[in-house]
Amino acid sequence: MTADPSDPTAVLTSILDWLEEHLDLDHVAQVEERQRRALSWEPVDHPPVTIGAPPSQRFPHYTYSQAFRDPVKMLVNELVDASAGLGPTPSVVNSVLLKDDFPLQIRANYGNGVIASLFGAKVCQIEDNFPWTEEVGPERAVAWLDRGLPELETGIYPQVADTMAYYRQVLEPYPKCSAAIHITQPDLQGPFDIAMQLWGGGILTAFYDSPELVREFLHLVAEAYIVVCHAISSLSTQSVGDGFNCLHWSVIKGGCLIKDDSSTLLSARMYADFIRPANEKVLTSLGGGGIHYCGSGDQWREEFVSTDGLQTADISQPDMIDFPAWAESLSQHRVAASRMGFTPETLDRLPAVEAFSTGAAFVVTVNSFDEGRRVLDSLEAGP
Repeated sequence: MTADPSDPTAVLTSILDWLEEHLDLDHVAQVEERQRRALSWEPVDHPPVTIGAPPSQRFPHYTYSQAFRDPVKMLVNELVDASAGLGPTPSVVNSVLLKDDFPLQIRANYGNGVIASLFGAKVCQIEDNFPWTEEVGPERAVAWLDRGLPELETGIYPQVADTMAYYRQVLEPYPKCSAAIHITQPDLQGPFDIAMQLWGGGILTAFYDSPELVREFLHLVAEAYIVVCHAISSLSTQSVGDGFNCLHWSVIKGGCLIKDDSSTLLSARMYADFIRPANEKVLTSLGGGGIHYCGSGDQWREEFVSTDGLQTADISQPDMIDFPAWAESLSQHRVAASRMGFTPETLDRLPAVEAFSTGAAFVVTVNSFDEGRRVLDSLEAGP
């Protein structure tokens, strides 16, 4: 019998009891090994394929606003529907049902303002929208250059840390869940995205008007990012061994995943002069890692793949890029694609399987479980 949604603790217990009964630890181990091998450019039986599907009707879940204010409901959503109704996404319950290649993971999902909030930015959440961050403006932003790094006891970081600790506590009585489900870093963004959250859109003209000030500020934000990553690593269980970690519905080779969506606004020269040095500081300090971006970064492809410490690229919209050129550059530099996002239609249109028999993992968004099963069957069968 389905648990009553008005009792979120009962709902959570029913989910964990079901997972403990149905988790296949041998399959989990095979998935993680397949992910590690693909991201190391080693031969695999088939590229890892994660399915993003509508949430199973087996269990109830909650709106994002409810989850934002209640860690019990947030954990329910992370297991059943991490998008909280905003679209099909990978989930632990769906993966157990579909037996795809999703590396099972959950996170404290408080939006993308965790680090910006340390610098005084207000994180706002209304209705069922994901949070956004109110900029502090250039004067308050650059004032941190004299103040130094912010304390971790400010902003929403304590809430994130408490929720991650709660996840570990709740999973502990379930041996299979504890072993299989990784608690990952929250969305920490990246140096330039955080700088834009704080400074505002005026930072784009400051590249020309105050270039050294922008460089100093990006350097400070990168340092804060490193501090937060180190601090939060003790709260996570994201490691899948050998320097690989679960992040952003995928596995990343390295210790972090920089979110760099704002860089798609920049030219290759701007990217190389301002953004890459900050990203390199983060990546080399954390043992390497990945960079994610949405949209097209074709203009700075070569600058991107040449980034020191870059081991994985999270390219969520391959239909918006020069796919053959990126495939060649990633292969030449041995930068693996950790989460290439497709629909069945774009997967048919782009030569993904032929280009990446290894060196890539796919996330395919579908409209139903049956469609997800067909995608898995076709990709597992090979070209």
